[in-house]
Parts: sequence; C-alpha cells; structure tokens
Amino acid sequence: MSRVGREEIARLDMSAKLHIVILVATIALAHLAAAGEVQRPDKVLGSDIVIGRLIGYQEGDYAHITVRSERGNELSFFVDDEICFLASNRNDVLTVEYVKVERYFPEGGGYFPANIIRSIETKDGTKRWVQSSASNRATIGINECARTLRTAFLGGNKK
Repeated sequence: MSRVGREEIARLDMSAKLHIVILVATIALAHLAAAGEVQRPDKVLGSDIVIGRLIGYQEGDYAHITVRSERGNELSFFVDDEICFLASNRNDVLTVEYVKVERYFPEGGGYFPANIIRSIETKDGTKRWVQSSASNRATIGINECARTLRTAFLGGNKK
C-alpha cells in the first residue's frame, strides 16, 4: 500500500472510532437525562397526631425516630431539623403531628410510604417545634444533636 492509502485507512479508522465515541456518549447522556428526571412531589395520604415517648433512633441513608404511643403502638418518623428538639426533649411525653405521604426515595428506586413530622410539642405544652420554624440547629449544632440521640438510643458516638 502506498503511504497515502495507509493514511486514508488510518483516517477512516479514526473516523469510525470517533463515531463510536459519539454514539456511546449520546447513549450515556440519554441515560443521565432519564435518571435525572424531576420526581413528583410527595403525595399526601393523610395526617394524624400521636402522643407518646421517643423510644428509638436510627441512622442510615436517612435518620429516623421511633415513638411508642400511649396506646402501645410504635410509629417511625423521618427526622431532619427537629433532631435538636428531640435530643433536648427525649425523655418527655411528646405530641407529634405528622403527615403520611408517598415519597420518592432514589436509594429504593421508587415511591414508598413515609411519616413526616409537621410539629412536636411536649405534652405539658411548654415547648414546641414546628416544621417551618427555625430550629435550634444553629445554636446546638446538628451533629451534636445526632450524637445525643445516638448515645441515648444506640449507646455510642458513631460519627
């Protein structure tokens, strides 16, 4: 083969390689776009109030608490900003107002039921946390609050 022929073959090979790279990149981008689709907001299934004591705390992909009602039922709740209020009032009888929702969890790959706290009040009514209010997160620190609950319910200082 002449030198020109080899260059043409090399150029065709490079062109073919470039087409393959473009095709793979296009497919990858299409998958990323599909994975990043906007999820629908929580679907509200109902709301309720429970009066009880905090009996457990768990950490994983999300933080959860367990409350045992005065009737003996146990309910699990997702927690976030309210963690400092719960740490400060972990030994009190609490009135928890919550909403039952169907929420998308990417780790689970779908929609699942969840109990989301809207407000918490000590039974005697002297202390209250409301979802839309600023929590004492800034003054105590969210990590310190989580450590308090871990120590109380898990017996350790896992970071």
